Amino acid sequence: MRKYWIAADARMGIVDFSAITAFALSSELIRQRAQQEPRMPDPASRPRVIVAPTNLEFDLARMFQILGESARPLLSVVHALDEALTALGIQFAHFEPLEPESLSGHLNQA
Repeated sequence: MRKYWIAADARMGIVDFSAITAFALSSELIRQRAQQEPRMPDPASRPRVIVAPTNLEFDLARMFQILGESARPLLSVVHALDEALTALGIQFAHFEPLEPESLSGHLNQA
């Protein structure tokens, strides 16, 4: 994800957990990741939104957000994609798969 973010010079991002059916991670792992310095560029100036539809996903994402707030001040957590779009100020969105070969030259530099 980091390579695509850098190669595309993304100004904002959405991580959508809607398709997740199961995951195994501990609250300790979340604490560790939240305390790590972000690897994406400009975390203080590029908003990101986590879509976490279930209560468990939402609570874990909020824990990550709260623990990492100083390093990721523009990170938001919402329940649905339409809320993410609203949080980012996007009125109309059209998504399509990213073709890795379209960024291949940039990926090698990232």
